[in-house]
Amino acid sequence: MVSILVGLGVIPKILHLTWKDNLDLNHNSNLLIQKGVAQFKRLNPTWKIELSTDAQLNGYLKSHLAYSDYRLISSKHAAEKSDLWRLLKMCYTGGIYMDIDRLSNTRVEEYIKNTTKMILPQFHGFSSPGTFINFSQDFMGGAPGNPIFCEAAKENVKRRRSKKSKTYDLGPRLYTEMVSRLLFGIQFTERPSNRVKNEVQSQLHRHRDIVSSYCEIPPLHTIAYRSSETSREWFDRARDKLRGRGYLKWT
Repeated sequence: MVSILVGLGVIPKILHLTWKDNLDLNHNSNLLIQKGVAQFKRLNPTWKIELSTDAQLNGYLKSHLAYSDYRLISSKHAAEKSDLWRLLKMCYTGGIYMDIDRLSNTRVEEYIKNTTKMILPQFHGFSSPGTFINFSQDFMGGAPGNPIFCEAAKENVKRRRSKKSKTYDLGPRLYTEMVSRLLFGIQFTERPSNRVKNEVQSQLHRHRDIVSSYCEIPPLHTIAYRSSETSREWFDRARDKLRGRGYLKWT
């Protein structure tokens, strides 16, 4: 798989976002936007920001899925749809996908080098104590044609057809499972053994020129936001305000 990644092109300078409707990213006072996508734009002026509304997300899925497969997801929550949508975007277009509530204060050049083909942050990290670990699905990136994203999208559709997988199983859990199997040759979901953790850590170090990774403790300590803050109260307030009173957690 690493040899396949090496043969891919460069990572396009496109940041993909999705939100329920048009969101004014240039004149928005919400701190999540100011410290997130707006700051990303200021730090990386050569990057294109592409925000897809729910309607555009639906249109993209409809045009990239068979009619019968689109019907299986057409009535689902937008957040569930975006789990598949972001994989398809990474597969066909490449660039970076970022959740709208992700923060940014670091230039892209810090984590994308000339040889980088995939951006793969770790939730909590394989060198951290504890057993609950996965690959961050709310921030991902790479060159178009990456078979890991393409195969993960196919597997999402396949399991949706079988109707045996729960909603959460088709999001972060499936992504971690596919990355671990295809990239590291060791399949796991979110609770790897110490032996597996050591092997993954070793491979990530060995292929660091190809796969850019980072041990994340979100939302204040991530691949794109490096902070010394200790309180996230402002973040939670800003996120609740952005979501609005009618927000329904899809899980």
